[in-house]
Amino acid sequence: MQAREDENDVQVTWEDQKMICTFSQKNARAHELSAEIESLEAKSKNWQDAVDEFMMPEQDEQTHFRVLYAETFLHLPKDNAERLIEAKKAAIDEDVERLKGERSALQRELAVLKATLYGKFKSSINLEEDK
Repeated sequence: MQAREDENDVQVTWEDQKMICTFSQKNARAHELSAEIESLEAKSKNWQDAVDEFMMPEQDEQTHFRVLYAETFLHLPKDNAERLIEAKKAAIDEDVERLKGERSALQRELAVLKATLYGKFKSSINLEEDK
């Protein structure tokens, strides 16, 4: 019974509070990154679908394509349209990889913070997410 009471008597220092706030901020950023990655992966899939359209046999007869780029339709020769679409997809894929790297680094930092905080506060703190 004494051990349980000792867990509840742990003093929260200013450094502890800063660590908890840092954990919260980094955790929120990790969630933002996950949402952004998911959105970019969906865009990448759409651009890949556009690239796949060029492989369709019925597209061989067409010499020009209309490509929606930003808020404008561009009327481009097939080769230019294909290069534009592939470049846009490649740029999105690069962004996804960069964001995944940032999220991975954040997750490592979160693991260290979590271990440190659980080490001090044990069951007096809950850093797990509700699913």
